[in-house]
Amino acid sequence: MVAVFGAVVIVVALALNEFSMRGASGVSGFAVADFEAQAQAESGPAPAFELPSVDGGQTVALEAYHGKVVVLNFWASWCGPCWTEAPGLQRTWDEYRSRGVRFIGVNETDDPYAARSFIEKNGLTFPSGSDPAGRLAASYRLTGMPTTFIIDRGGNLVYRFLGYLDERTLRPALDELLRRAS
Repeated sequence: MVAVFGAVVIVVALALNEFSMRGASGVSGFAVADFEAQAQAESGPAPAFELPSVDGGQTVALEAYHGKVVVLNFWASWCGPCWTEAPGLQRTWDEYRSRGVRFIGVNETDDPYAARSFIEKNGLTFPSGSDPAGRLAASYRLTGMPTTFIIDRGGNLVYRFLGYLDERTLRPALDELLRRAS
């Protein structure tokens, strides 16, 4: 048990050092990853969730998208890099939804009015759930915002992107996964 705790402390210290070297700062318990994201391989099943919708509509549940490739984006209105990536995420959603890709946003530890304003000002049309206490973020082991995951048709994590995600980075990852799944 002591060894596990020691390993966790070392990993957290290394992550904080990496963020400070790359220009990240802390907000609301999360580091703000103010740098362009790169694909990092992930594996294992994506943690299931059902969240209330930011807009007050139906709940947002990962299970509803089983059999689809899913882009899962964690964001907040207080996160500057989230504003940077939002227009590109919407454009990629517009382009890839006809190919069976689904996008889900997860609003983290945010004011509900600010979250709805973020969606409206960025013209986001994909569903976003609300995670005000950060429980889902903990399930996905988030260390910074924004963070985006790609989940394959079998419900497994394939990629993690920490930092703001550019379309030029997201599209090839989706293309590769769609080719693999065909």
